[in-house]
Amino acid sequence: MTRRGKHGAVAALALAALLVAGVVAAQELTICEVQQYDASGYSPYNGETVTVRGIVTFPPGYIVPGDPPGHTSMYIQSGGCGINVFCYDEPALVNVALGDSVIVTGQVEEYVGSSAGCTTEISCDSAADIVLLVEGARFVEPLELALSDGMIGEDLEGVLVRTVGVITLHQDFKIELDGLDDPVIYQGYNDSVNFNVFEVGDTLDVAGVVLQYDRNSPYLEGYEIVPRFQSDMIHYTSTPAPYVGFSSDVEISFCEITAIDTTGTAVLGETKAPVFYPDIGEILPIYYKAPAESRTIMKLYDLQGRLVRTLLDEDYDGYSGLPNHYERLFPYTMGVRGWDGRDDLRRLAPAGTYICRLEATESGGSTEVVTAPLVVGARLK
Repeated sequence: MTRRGKHGAVAALALAALLVAGVVAAQELTICEVQQYDASGYSPYNGETVTVRGIVTFPPGYIVPGDPPGHTSMYIQSGGCGINVFCYDEPALVNVALGDSVIVTGQVEEYVGSSAGCTTEISCDSAADIVLLVEGARFVEPLELALSDGMIGEDLEGVLVRTVGVITLHQDFKIELDGLDDPVIYQGYNDSVNFNVFEVGDTLDVAGVVLQYDRNSPYLEGYEIVPRFQSDMIHYTSTPAPYVGFSSDVEISFCEITAIDTTGTAVLGETKAPVFYPDIGEILPIYYKAPAESRTIMKLYDLQGRLVRTLLDEDYDGYSGLPNHYERLFPYTMGVRGWDGRDDLRRLAPAGTYICRLEATESGGSTEVVTAPLVVGARLK
């Protein structure tokens, strides 16, 4: 399919003629309906003119859409599905921003070219086809992906996602994370992000939109997470201090190791409630111990006893959630979970004291519960 440059102009004139003749009538669909796909990876509405509604997740002016310059490429999302919107006008004429609610009319196309690989898009003739409904309606929270999710499929093309992992490969334009070889983290023709501030071994918390780069039929491979802004990438160049101190079968501890004695036993520092600042991107590592193969549930509550976040609900395996990069640093059988200070709805929790509750149930049915306080801080403005 060709649509750039003079070919795009011809297509636009042809479509305009049909509009004048009253032949083309756009049907309104959901983004999820448009993003359905067949065995070739194509939308069932490929080539049809449709209208969709969504929230802007990747605003105009960041993705360079290809040859020639001066066109607009953006992403919108609704109902858990996302899609690319391409426009022949410059980004400055497409007057929408991150979080805006918009309605878009255009032709569904599966674009395979120099700047994309079988991208499902709504191709608009002009900025007039992208209508602002509500300014700053809401910001779409990224879909959380565990490292074990590994492969991302066609159903997540165009969706805003987030994951955390250790960098195992780094190039100027591409990053791979431990456990997430496919897709890679890709700069994606986006000059607003700089990958050169990261190194192999850094822990990277990254959000971005899933793009597809697959030029071979069937178009069901080659997915990438493309960050939108530099703030979508938070990195830590040092290993978090190990909070351990295991004297019983089930324990949560925030004691920092101060030394290791001649027998290999940890000498622990003062126990205190850890304070961290999620409003500036800090993540608190919570280390814990439980009997082998016990069912472990870790939840966070406020001081009124209200559930804030469920961090863990799985069988304990001794290294649950611990990136491979860290294993050599921790000679103890432990698990680790990180809290970013957000509740189950991805909202930042207010500053204050919270209770971490760990419940472990062995196969015989015996259950042990331990709790530990932690503190969400907030920087003075």
